[in-house]
Amino acid sequence: MKDFWTVMSMELLLFRRGRASWWLAIFVIFWGLFLVVGATRFTAYNAWFHFSVSSFVLTLLLTFLTGNQIQRDREQRLESVVWSTPMATGVYVCGKYVAELLLVVGFAALELVTSVALDGFAPGNYPPLGPWPYLLSWCWLVLPGLVFGSALALFSTTLSRRWMVATLVVLLIWLLPIVLGGGIPDVLSISGNFLDTTDPAQMLGATFKSSFAPSAAVAQQVVHLVQVSVPQAHLTTTFLINRLLFLSLGVLLVLATIWGFRRQRQGN
Repeated sequence: MKDFWTVMSMELLLFRRGRASWWLAIFVIFWGLFLVVGATRFTAYNAWFHFSVSSFVLTLLLTFLTGNQIQRDREQRLESVVWSTPMATGVYVCGKYVAELLLVVGFAALELVTSVALDGFAPGNYPPLGPWPYLLSWCWLVLPGLVFGSALALFSTTLSRRWMVATLVVLLIWLLPIVLGGGIPDVLSISGNFLDTTDPAQMLGATFKSSFAPSAAVAQQVVHLVQVSVPQAHLTTTFLINRLLFLSLGVLLVLATIWGFRRQRQGN
């Protein structure tokens, strides 16, 4: 356990010394502001769609931050220092993965906090949605994507020893469902926002969405429907299988990374 915390502490320290953290923090704050001011407060009936698109971009960006930890240790010759101690390969890989996952989840949480805070007073055509649609949707849309994406990037970079390979793999998995449209089953879409469902807020919004600003009574009704149906109405069987699939793949990819790196360490 001590070795695990040592690897995690080293990884967090190396990231804190980098310059990317401030720029990333600025972006996720801006992204949370855009979600509220540019989307949910003006077309609240499409709240699930806005949450899905926001999480799609956020998980794609944050996934790019992960995966190169082991390759970076090789290039900076930190690997020999680590292996001078009797540390198990699994502990080393898991420590790297958990540290990076904590980092990206932390940045994603900053975007969530920004959205919830701004929702209470940002201008728009609809009343505030309240924190629960944001929070619950974030748990379903963002967390599974980050668990899988961080593991995928770590696996791809470790085994190929090329960060560009991991970049291409991530782009392929995130963008291929969009490029092919309906050519890929819904259950295999990483974002989850292509899954068909019946959302009462969207159904009500379809009756007046050509109008720029609905009446106060209709706007309040839409917000109420969002609060009781987002994300609940979208938790279909297909969607739940989708989330479980990518969480399971994340675990399997970490195990595969341990296996592959152990072989590399043994010179195979």
